[in-house]
Amino acid sequence: MAQSNNGIARDCNPRLSAVSDLPASDLPASSGAAPPPDNDNHIHNHRTSPLPDTYAGLTSAIASFLAVSIHQILYLRAVYPQPTFLPVRHFNHPVRQSRHPKVCSWVTDACAAVEAQLLKCSVAAVSVVILSARTNRPLERYTFDMTQIPEVPAEGKRRKEDAKEDAKEDDGRERMNGDTK
Repeated sequence: MAQSNNGIARDCNPRLSAVSDLPASDLPASSGAAPPPDNDNHIHNHRTSPLPDTYAGLTSAIASFLAVSIHQILYLRAVYPQPTFLPVRHFNHPVRQSRHPKVCSWVTDACAAVEAQLLKCSVAAVSVVILSARTNRPLERYTFDMTQIPEVPAEGKRRKEDAKEDAKEDDGRERMNGDTK
């Protein structure tokens, strides 16, 4: 496990990135920050992932969302000591992620198992249940409904409409930047 200079494990889950790892331009501006330069060439480059165009890509994105959600639930419900969670950004939002290797391993393994079952189309719901340490009875339950996952073409097959739409977007970006074909 890699360690940062402050002794906290940094590569717990490769799908999450520490806030300190992001360029300053990707961090939220403070109230005293100067606005971006006002010129016609200023383009906002937000870190966004492209929409998944295959079912495998979609299941990977769902597993990533699930991992972020589990870490956030563990933090907010104080299942583990809150100082063991580090602020990170995912889906362009600040969240918390555990840095304890065993917690990270459990979350990663659980999400990989869910992803494998999603690929087989055999998951209706995923539940995160917080149990009482004393009685082992459920205290809270968080259920993620997996029955409404949209249809996405199989690997390597894209709908013609999607390809046309992407081409139009690319053409529009080139025109905005002054590029011509």
